[in-house]
Amino acid sequence: PQNPKTPSKSLIQMKFAIIGLASATVLRLHDSEVGFEMKNVNMPESGAACNPGDTVTANYKGSLLSDGSVFDENQNGSFNFALGQGRVIKCWETAFAQMKVGEKATITCPPEMAYGSKGAGGVIPPNAALQFDVETVNCVAKEAEVSATVDDGEPDLY
Repeated sequence: PQNPKTPSKSLIQMKFAIIGLASATVLRLHDSEVGFEMKNVNMPESGAACNPGDTVTANYKGSLLSDGSVFDENQNGSFNFALGQGRVIKCWETAFAQMKVGEKATITCPPEMAYGSKGAGGVIPPNAALQFDVETVNCVAKEAEVSATVDDGEPDLY
């Protein structure tokens, strides 16, 4: 017989389930508690790695983690940025530095690795956690390109 002061196994499991649910809810409600996460969707066996200074060509879809609303998308392989130059948000710098050409991933960006307390473009609120579905379409080595971009000190992405 079970000791009346010892909770049953099902009661303990239920408490952990409730605690887990509460934690998940907190993550969705308080973006400041969201950490960087990268989930590889498609990892090619071969493909060039992107290195600092390379020009990365990417496809992406960006959404707010809080409600899933899409704020920006480019799926035609025309978005380019120089990796490691601060031209995109820190979350992207971190993710694309780990990716190869042809790789697809879903990345979760905490506010401090995205647009922080300022938000962006009137569509990303202050302190918002973001989620991106990204694909590395190409990486071109710095030596192989001629760049005519103007550095205005702001990230190119939104």
